[in-house]
Amino acid sequence: MTKFWELEKIEKPIMSVEEEKCEKHFLKTYSRNSEDRYIVQLPLKKDPECLGESQTSALGSLNSLWRRLSKNPELLSLYRNFMQEYEALGHMELVTDNNEPSTSYYLPHHGVFKPDKTSTKLRVVFNASALSSNGLSLNNIQMNGGLTQEDLFSIMLRFRKHKFVFSADIRKMYRMILVDPQQRDLQRIVWKNGENDTVKTYKLNTVTYGTTSAPYLATRVLHQLVKDDSDFYMDDVLTV
Repeated sequence: MTKFWELEKIEKPIMSVEEEKCEKHFLKTYSRNSEDRYIVQLPLKKDPECLGESQTSALGSLNSLWRRLSKNPELLSLYRNFMQEYEALGHMELVTDNNEPSTSYYLPHHGVFKPDKTSTKLRVVFNASALSSNGLSLNNIQMNGGLTQEDLFSIMLRFRKHKFVFSADIRKMYRMILVDPQQRDLQRIVWKNGENDTVKTYKLNTVTYGTTSAPYLATRVLHQLVKDDSDFYMDDVLTV
């Protein structure tokens, strides 16, 4: 108890070796484009060339998905709309080059369907933990970066200092951040708009929910944006 009362300030948590490496990687590689959008690189701890073949598994997953979609017209409509919006917003793009790159990774995807919800009935999940032919996944070779958001204790202390507080949600937070074009082949998916249509390959252009580093990259970009303003907690903004 004596030591507790003698503390003059709350010590900052010590970063692990991997967290320090991830932080240095972010500072070295992030940039902003002409529209002021942030561009980041996935913090990899291994050369992506170590990944095995993953397209076959993704195609198998797509076939299973379509068997499910064909039995549920509402789910099919929602899934199509999601994919069409994803492409229309520029969050994914069609791969027009038929030549397979030397290094790539295909993310299987599926839908979490909740018909009773009034807002978002469908959430499409991209699986970056799916194993490639040699047993490695994209998530296996990424650093997670650790926690960058403010801890709840600090937020609660700031709540007590001021008269007013507001909170807000950042829409499509992850997808507002671009992934370096050189790494987008690590975020490939396969999709077809109709059951008998030709399967097409796409690249996801933005930070993707389901990847190990996504929470770190999203919150780290917010910290970079506001620098010393510690006003963000996950995908919500708090200011006092």
